[in-house]
Amino acid sequence: GNSESDGMRMLFAGIASVCAGSVTHPIEVVKTRMQIMGESGSRSTVNYGGTFPSTLKILFKNEGPTGLLKGIQATWLRESIYSTLRLGLYEPFKKLLGGHDRHHTAFYIKFVAGGMSGIVGSIIANPTDLLKIRMQAMEKDHHRILWHIKDVYHHGGLLGYYKGVQATVVRAMMLNGSKLSTYDHIKHTLINYHILKDGYLLHFVSSI
Repeated sequence: GNSESDGMRMLFAGIASVCAGSVTHPIEVVKTRMQIMGESGSRSTVNYGGTFPSTLKILFKNEGPTGLLKGIQATWLRESIYSTLRLGLYEPFKKLLGGHDRHHTAFYIKFVAGGMSGIVGSIIANPTDLLKIRMQAMEKDHHRILWHIKDVYHHGGLLGYYKGVQATVVRAMMLNGSKLSTYDHIKHTLINYHILKDGYLLHFVSSI
């Protein structure tokens, strides 16, 4: 049925996003270290040199391969929640807003549907986003995710998990709204004008 296809879409979206998150995770760790370097109040005591290659080299030298995987559990959690919801809820929200004809739905409906699914996903997944950044920023300590969960709760209670939620929600709303609506609109425009048939090439071109 329709709900079954929506469920399968959410499942595959989550699996794909967890795989993609695993591949890009080391880059995220390097990016986080570059961002916190020299910040007042930051625990960072290492000078990474300010470039991507130098940060990668120093991080690898100081912490080894495992340093590049810090926070990977939080990334898996985040992607399985956030990406599953932001991608899986897009079609249901689009239908809710009146976009029943997949080939001829107004762009603004797609944008709003993408924004709505981004908002829901980012609010629910914010704790995992916070944990991911905390773990990536830790230079010396190798605490597991459970330690971070307890530490956040100890210092901030339940609200501690929602630090920065406003910025996360706005970012997710704009990013998801623009990405999904543009992809969807290009895809169906190419189909409607018989430029490409539905298949891998169409999805690849639409994603670019």
